[in-house]
Amino acid sequence: MRNNPKRFFQSIQNTLDLLTENGLTIFHNYPIYQERSGEINITWPNHVPGRHNCEPSFGKIAQYRGIVETGAYTCLLFDGAMVRAAYSFEDDLLVSHSLLWWPSPFLIEASDLELGGVLDIFDLYADSNGWHEQIQMRSPVRFDFDVKNAADDHPASHLHMQNGKCRLFVDSPVCFNRFIKFVFRNFYPDTYMQHFFWGDLENYRLHFSNAGDQSTPKYEYFAWGALANA
Repeated sequence: MRNNPKRFFQSIQNTLDLLTENGLTIFHNYPIYQERSGEINITWPNHVPGRHNCEPSFGKIAQYRGIVETGAYTCLLFDGAMVRAAYSFEDDLLVSHSLLWWPSPFLIEASDLELGGVLDIFDLYADSNGWHEQIQMRSPVRFDFDVKNAADDHPASHLHMQNGKCRLFVDSPVCFNRFIKFVFRNFYPDTYMQHFFWGDLENYRLHFSNAGDQSTPKYEYFAWGALANA
C-alpha cells in the first residue's frame, strides 16, 4: 500500500481552514508542497532544517520567539500556542514527519490581540517587571518519525517532551488530523467539548518504509493504536 501525498496535502489545508473558521487559530500558513526526484515534502513556509530545531534549542523561549518572528510555523492557536507539521515521502511511502505543539510561554487572551500581534504581546510580557508571574512552565510536545535514523536508542517513531533527548517510543507515525485532535482533546478539553466537527476529520493511515521492529518497545511507550477510532 502507498500514500496519496497530494490528497494528504489537501486534507491539511482543509483542516486549517476549519480550525480558523471556528476561531481556534489566530493565523495559519498553508503548507507548501515540494516534489523532486521521487521525494515529496509537505511542510510549513520558511522551513530551515538543521540542529537549531533540536537539542539544545528545544523548549527555549528564544526559539519560540524566533519561530513566530520568521513565520516558520503551520498555525498559531487562539492562545498563542504554535503548531508545526512536516511530512516527507519517497515513492509515496512516508519516510519522516515532525509534528510540534508548543504552548505560548505567556497566555495570550483574545483581548490582548487588540494591542498588537502575537510577537508584540510576547515582547510586552517578556519586558514587563512581572514577567515571572505571567510565564507558563509548559513543555513543547513533538512527535517525530524518521526511518533513516532509526536505531536502538532512536526509535523511528518517538515523542519528545521536556527536553530534546527524550525519545519515548511511539507505536506508529500519525497523520495531521489525529495529531490536531490529540492536541485539543488533551490540552484544551473544554474547547474540544464545545465543538462537534472533530469526527469529520479523517484519520489517514500512513504507509511507511521499513522502520525496523515497531511492535516491541523495550521501555515505556505511547500507543496511537488505542485511538484508532477516536
